[in-house]
Amino acid sequence: MPDEAAVRPGGLAFIRLEYTDREGIWKPMERHTLSVTVKNGTLSGLGNACPYRKGSLAGSTTETFFGDALAVVRADGRGDVIITAADETKEYVLQLPCRKETE
Repeated sequence: MPDEAAVRPGGLAFIRLEYTDREGIWKPMERHTLSVTVKNGTLSGLGNACPYRKGSLAGSTTETFFGDALAVVRADGRGDVIITAADETKEYVLQLPCRKETE
């Protein structure tokens, strides 16, 4: 879920990657490795809130921590930003509008 409904060209979007059930209830016991790709932007950071996390926040993969992770994406202004997050079994896609003026 993005922190805003849209992002400006060159702006940052903070995307919370969270496991939930069909009713939107958070599933903190879900442990997965996520791989994130971005179209019409760049992945500026990817990680979780684990205080003893190994590795770099500059990579394109991270493990979830209590069912949660965070992706930081910079829009390049060429169109809507497409964020794809994949775990071991599924792929999830978010299309984030890129506008000169955000709502």
